[in-house]
Amino acid sequence: MMDDATPDWASPPWETISDILTRRGIGDDEFTELMGENESFVDALRRGDRCIDWALAEALAEHLGASTSFWLKRDSDFRLSRASRTSMDFSEADDWLRELPIADMVKSGWVRKQTSRKDRLDEVLGFFGLSTFADWTTRYQGAMNSVAFRKSASFDENTLSTLAWLRQGERIAEKETCRSWDRMSFEESLKDIRPLMRCSAPQRFLPKLKEICAASGVIVVVAKAPTGCRASGAARRLGNHAIIQLSFRHRSDDHFWFTFFHEAGHLILHGENHLFLENGSGIMEAEEAEANLFSARQLIPDEFLDHLSTLGAEKRAIIRFAFEVGTSPGVVVGQMQHRGLLARNRMNFLKRRYDWAELSMANQCML
Repeated sequence: MMDDATPDWASPPWETISDILTRRGIGDDEFTELMGENESFVDALRRGDRCIDWALAEALAEHLGASTSFWLKRDSDFRLSRASRTSMDFSEADDWLRELPIADMVKSGWVRKQTSRKDRLDEVLGFFGLSTFADWTTRYQGAMNSVAFRKSASFDENTLSTLAWLRQGERIAEKETCRSWDRMSFEESLKDIRPLMRCSAPQRFLPKLKEICAASGVIVVVAKAPTGCRASGAARRLGNHAIIQLSFRHRSDDHFWFTFFHEAGHLILHGENHLFLENGSGIMEAEEAEANLFSARQLIPDEFLDHLSTLGAEKRAIIRFAFEVGTSPGVVVGQMQHRGLLARNRMNFLKRRYDWAELSMANQCML
């Protein structure tokens, strides 16, 4: 029997915060003002929707006590516990099948269409490399927890859709051959990858990108994200190799190259599994912030930033600047918009847009 004094880490961190506020006689409004947050802050904490990132953990440590690491771990334990409970929702095979994006998987050619329930189950189990449904929890429990934790602020995302997308990336990567993972070689190769940003046709730059990365032990995989999966990219290790998986989710050159270099940054800086899942929450872990900065510096090196701020909404100036920096006008526009130098609705015609017909053709060149 659990001792009554043992904390329930499955509860939202708000319960710990609330206990401290009650003991100190601090109300919700005063706490909100103390933390410099808006009126929805407490409700988000109470529901468990607000993640405690490094900045918030530091603020809690300063105003409520305990250490920054305590608050980070308190939040992490809660989300992993919630993810573990969520994974139990798929204990029955029929529920599991209903949650999977099977229609999209069939359309993309990942699995064959089956009419009977048994054949459909066997087909999907084969896709995941499983013999029986009982194998699911053993093999994918940890993966479900990891994906659910990383997407916790994105309540409309389907964990199983994301896992199906990741599994398709593995299936493609298993057919590829490349050298063993070499972090230093891969970092050095980025100087050869940057010029590819100026190439507008995926049929030309994707095979070359794949070739350069393979020489350093990185397999580049392109797979369309199924319904419910909001992943732009993922980076992870697979045996002696690393995988960068890209979804072309927004199908624009600025977003594609930002995502690629973001995932490359994770491999170089952090060397472990990462998912780049856009959720619009504004919540960013320290490692995500580092990967974002790494990517931004690949797109536009720091020495060009002063010039970037002077371009304005001038087509010719942006094009000249892109040529000078060695990137594309679309990437320049995307970075200007991200940095608040250009409105989101301005100069978007300079971005290169991709469609899945040309992406599929380019993907065939990579196989």
